[in-house]
Amino acid sequence: MAAKRNKIQLSQEELNNMETRMYGMTVKEMQKFYVESPTFKELGAGFLALSLLSDVQEMIERNLQEDARQAINRVKWLISVYLIDANAIC
Repeated sequence: MAAKRNKIQLSQEELNNMETRMYGMTVKEMQKFYVESPTFKELGAGFLALSLLSDVQEMIERNLQEDARQAINRVKWLISVYLIDANAIC
């Protein structure tokens, strides 16, 4: 029997603040910035994720840990939303 999860209700402002801390922008902003980008449209989410990871390497080289952390979270978001088949996760 699966355990019930308690859902936490957040205001839109709280959700936006949480997303900005995690990703450096809101999910809505990521969708507009990344999903509407020519790279995503022409080459897909996988290529965009690889490109972002190259950016992360540069951030690490420049000692920009917080920027790198947020960029890695954006890559994880792209992968979880656009590359993982939800039906494959059980």
